[in-house]
Amino acid sequence: MILGEKRNPASTEIDGATGADVPIARRIEVGDGRGMRFAIVIAIAFMIAAGCSSRERKAASAAPPPANTGFTADPQVREIVTASCFDCHAEAEPSAWYVRVAPSYWFSDSARQALNFSQWADYDSARQAREVVAIGRVVTRGQMPPWDYTVVHPAASLTNEQKDIVNSWTMRETTSLLPAH
Repeated sequence: MILGEKRNPASTEIDGATGADVPIARRIEVGDGRGMRFAIVIAIAFMIAAGCSSRERKAASAAPPPANTGFTADPQVREIVTASCFDCHAEAEPSAWYVRVAPSYWFSDSARQALNFSQWADYDSARQAREVVAIGRVVTRGQMPPWDYTVVHPAASLTNEQKDIVNSWTMRETTSLLPAH
């Protein structure tokens, strides 16, 4: 406040930290969080619109993978991989709308380029061995399935028991796929 200037208590407030007059309108603009709430609402609306933009629907439960994937594993591993990986890493049925709102799902084409269970039978044994090792690594580290995907598709989250099953499988598979010395 300038010396000699009258203070209008209705339009200013004294800042407790600095003792300076702060216009109330500025305080509300900066500190009320309306901008953050607005951004969150817009982001949610965008994700819902992106997820609902397709007419295709899939049952909420994980369906068995198509027979033509060529991915063979014991039934437990196959069930885990189907439920947690196939939406992004296989050319299966279209995902449910709520799965398609996860940002990581938007990049599923690049995920299929990295690993496509639908083409598993076409991979040579060296490629399959590399992929099995990679699966074990990303599951152990908790990098797959991605957290944003599991938020909208909680059934894809892996329990510690499921991680152990997948890791045991990767150890067995790696041993059987690698050539003997």
